[in-house]
Amino acid sequence: MDLFSNEEIQFRLGDAVKRLRLLKNLTRATLASQARVSINALRHLEDGKGATVKSLISITRALGKTDWLLGLSPVISINPLDMVRGKKRRRASRNQPKEAQLAMELKQAGTIYFIQEEEQGNIKIGYSATPNARMKQLQTGNSWTLKLLKTFPGTQREEKMLHERFKSCRILGEWYGASRSLLDFIESL
Repeated sequence: MDLFSNEEIQFRLGDAVKRLRLLKNLTRATLASQARVSINALRHLEDGKGATVKSLISITRALGKTDWLLGLSPVISINPLDMVRGKKRRRASRNQPKEAQLAMELKQAGTIYFIQEEEQGNIKIGYSATPNARMKQLQTGNSWTLKLLKTFPGTQREEKMLHERFKSCRILGEWYGASRSLLDFIESL
């Protein structure tokens, strides 16, 4: 049961490489030189346009992340408390403080969550930086007891993809009936 297309996986992998490169305060030219690949090969990888396996290995090795290739699921995890200290940055600079780099990650990082009404069984698929706080907000306006079923790191784009995937069991807004396919998906996480 695949959630992502080949193109989406290419995009996610390229985005992770770009985020780590910026977090390490490396320019494309510097990383390309360290990896012994062309700047265009690195640009294509970061832009989600694909790369050769050789380029991918060289770039991940230069970033010190060959374990990504072993696990095949690169996820950059950042301490949210560190991220709120700086401003969002899109380009590397020589004197960029670590807090500013981490703030950029805060803007891009988030959590996909699945919250269930225990009595009715309906499930909300949502996105939030703070799913526990979001559940408390939802509980305030809900007469049924809510339960946080699962979370995983994700983006608003991935949340929309999940909404599209399970649209056949949508009840209202972001609430879905507890279909077998949705429950199996949540269980597989």
